[in-house]
Amino acid sequence: MNAPRVLLVDDNEVLLKSVARFLTRQGAVVITAKTLQEARCFLHSRPGSDVAIVDLRLPDGNGLELIGSLTRTDPATPCIAISGDTQPHWEHEALAQGASAYLHKPFPLAALKRVLRCVLLGERCAPRCTVEGGCPGLHAAEIRAGRAREGSRPS
Repeated sequence: MNAPRVLLVDDNEVLLKSVARFLTRQGAVVITAKTLQEARCFLHSRPGSDVAIVDLRLPDGNGLELIGSLTRTDPATPCIAISGDTQPHWEHEALAQGASAYLHKPFPLAALKRVLRCVLLGERCAPRCTVEGGCPGLHAAEIRAGRAREGSRPS
């Protein structure tokens, strides 16, 4: 299997770098964008990411726009929505726009790895994962192990 191509969109520089580094260590090719415009430019010039991880609150708009657009134009590319906002309407709207999963920030990198594996393999996975509520299908021991290995969680 070729290295998965991941488009990672988030305006938080620390999260962007730590998640990109983690995914690269896992064998992925990671393209980062800090804004909707950067993400759209990349997608226009080089379509065909294997998965997109999109923050919902970006400086130049709402990540839901990108998720909705991607799901309509390239339904084979799964999207994972991420957000630090705990209001339930964000999660519901992201899933309604076509996101395959939703992760609340901060999330353990082990949870991201599990969700990515599910969406890349086309497996059915729990659409929601939170640190507080756990991740259905991801055992608490895996979350604890992921925190210990990674040393920190993105926020």
